Amino acid sequence: DEIDKLGRNSHNGDPSSAMLEILDPEQNANFRDHFLALPFNLTRILFIATANDLDGIPRPLRDRMEIIEMNGYTVDEKVEIAKRHLLPKQQALHGLREGSLGVTD
Repeated sequence: DEIDKLGRNSHNGDPSSAMLEILDPEQNANFRDHFLALPFNLTRILFIATANDLDGIPRPLRDRMEIIEMNGYTVDEKVEIAKRHLLPKQQALHGLREGSLGVTD
């Protein structure tokens, strides 16, 4: 989740270095978790990461990923989400009668 916000260094190890090892097909068959002191074969694992800013991902790590960019919601889609889901939920949470909140066009 949000791999662009990985810490660069930590007293418990560098998370981006661990990710480099995990995503390297030459190394991930024998990945060793240092905390658990156990080996893991990660060759058949599909890793999915999210990011808001690709510039926040170290270049070597980004080179091991297939980047798929997704568009955000349009204004019309956001309004529809609010009408169908957000407003009814807030009405129920606050004890408001149905239809007491609305969005005008």
